[in-house]
Amino acid sequence: MFSGNREGQDDKEGERNVITALKTLAPDAEPAGVTLVFEMLCAQNHPDYQADHSSYGFDVVNAVGSPAVKVLYDIYHMSRMGEDVIRDVVTHRELIAHLHAAESPQRSIPRREGEIRYGSIVEAI
Repeated sequence: MFSGNREGQDDKEGERNVITALKTLAPDAEPAGVTLVFEMLCAQNHPDYQADHSSYGFDVVNAVGSPAVKVLYDIYHMSRMGEDVIRDVVTHRELIAHLHAAESPQRSIPRREGEIRYGSIVEAI
């Protein structure tokens, strides 16, 4: 699931809109055993995308408060945005349904000691 672009919309208003949508969907997802995953993307690859930092996604999932709504944490995107990936993943592990991995800057196969330190990330997890 995605936030969509800002198109002039304030981030807090955008968060409220995403929370409203996910709170509407979560009651149907829960009994069906479906997990709705919300993804943040980097501004370098997706200009104007609203959910371009990790706190946006974690705030949304916490506010929805449903076990059927989790974060798809894309390590590549959040690393490009300067986020502390290890802190994010370790601190918010219970909110994350899926970790997506790709090397930066070319979205290639992750390397243990590449630009993104996947070796350190795996050890921390």
